Amino acid sequence: MYKFLLLPFSLILTSCASHLSQQQCMNTNWNLEGAHDAQAGKMPRDLSSAIKDCSEFNVGVDTSQYMQGWRSGAKVYCAPGLEIGLLDGQSGKSANDINLRLPVCNRAGFNLDVSNYDIGYQRGLTQYCTYENGSNIAMTGQRLPDVCPKNLNANFYKGWQAGQRVYCQQTTNAFALGKAQQPYPEACPQNLYFGFKSEYDRGFAISNQIKTSEARVHEIDYFISSRRRKYDLEKSSHGYYHLGRNKSPEASRAVHEVNDLVRERANIDREIINLRVMR
Repeated sequence: MYKFLLLPFSLILTSCASHLSQQQCMNTNWNLEGAHDAQAGKMPRDLSSAIKDCSEFNVGVDTSQYMQGWRSGAKVYCAPGLEIGLLDGQSGKSANDINLRLPVCNRAGFNLDVSNYDIGYQRGLTQYCTYENGSNIAMTGQRLPDVCPKNLNANFYKGWQAGQRVYCQQTTNAFALGKAQQPYPEACPQNLYFGFKSEYDRGFAISNQIKTSEARVHEIDYFISSRRRKYDLEKSSHGYYHLGRNKSPEASRAVHEVNDLVRERANIDREIINLRVMR
């Protein structure tokens, strides 16, 4: 009930960069604001800024109503229902995650009641801890989650092992991950899948080569730009430079330096292209 009524005001009130308008000060239901905050797992809000804003319009902020609403919201928050447990179980969340609600419950003076939550959570796990899901998780490179009860874990583990064998033997996966400099997948222990690790390292090294080459290109571009401005060099249609109005010996040396760098840059550009398409 609170969720839909509170959304417009809460989006405004929780923005640190904005101030409350007269209309917001007059229309805000502080009881509902408190309930919304608690149900979102938030500690009581510091209302000092709101009090200051609203005092400019001679409008009071009912802090007692806010705290009353917050406690009523905390009472709901501290008794998570079957549906919440079901969703957490289906997504493979750790059973201990529900204890993250304890700080709010302790502040409000409520015990965390997980009786209905646990029923839903166990039902959700039966849908999560399957052979198929275990295989799918391994095929994303994730380590084996430690959430399934003993009666479901064996089948789940077999699926994860099957997915692990497929995933960790595909060296193209490893090369692509390394080249993108993604974290090394936990599903593929280096001592068991050294071929995977080797390809991952090769992709990672190529990515570093690309970064180094790109950095050198930036250095070259900066040097050419500075010399071009300093000595009034002119660029030909072929991409090389020649003397402009400045005919000094220093300008002549700059032309040679710049054109050497133009050639180096062209070589680096070709190297980067080859590295990018490398498989």
